[in-house]
Amino acid sequence: MGDKPLDKSLYYRPLVTHKLIALIVRKGFVSAKGTKHGKYKREGDEHIVMVPRHSELSSGLSRAMCLELIEKHNFTDEEVLDLF
Repeated sequence: MGDKPLDKSLYYRPLVTHKLIALIVRKGFVSAKGTKHGKYKREGDEHIVMVPRHSELSSGLSRAMCLELIEKHNFTDEEVLDLF
């Protein structure tokens, strides 16, 4: 988002899970089932995203998921902010 560093506190809000899953799927991840969490894998690399099976993620969990997507899975700040 421009030249200024993004304020990571923007991710500290509740997040609707189906929006998160839609973003993950658009980025090439496919469901690998899972039990208590949805497991999403991307073919061609070893990236795996685990998504809790709740209709909405709490603000703390939302922040952790967003930061993981950016730091470990190469999502952009803009893509993640569009979830809110």
